[in-house]
Amino acid sequence: MPYRLKPGIHLVCVKDRLGKVCYHYANPVHGSQAFGPFIPWISDEQAAHLLRIGYVERVDEEPDPVLNEAIRDGIDPDRVRDCIQAIAKLDIPTDVGAPKIRAALRTAGHHFGNDVVGAAVKTRKALLSPTAQPQ
Repeated sequence: MPYRLKPGIHLVCVKDRLGKVCYHYANPVHGSQAFGPFIPWISDEQAAHLLRIGYVERVDEEPDPVLNEAIRDGIDPDRVRDCIQAIAKLDIPTDVGAPKIRAALRTAGHHFGNDVVGAAVKTRKALLSPTAQPQ
């Protein structure tokens, strides 16, 4: 089950499935190796502890199936959705790649990390392709 840092919590360290410590920041530094506030997996023991002390909350909604890859990479699906909406408002064609979309978003004053833009471009193409299955 996925989790998210609660408001006011700036950092949580958790172990991934391989036992590697991952740093999840509320506002990660752009270009760093740290993860954002969305935590795709926590062991039951860690989850119980972090829920008890009020550092994380469960994300109960089932994310869109096309966002699964982003979620596995620790990217907040809400940020991906926000980025997709920003791209749609800019009326950018589906076949435009991530570098041009990043430039257009920056010019319009939007601030999304490269990981979020990449996931948004991939998700958007999957959703808008002629072979995409209706949800």
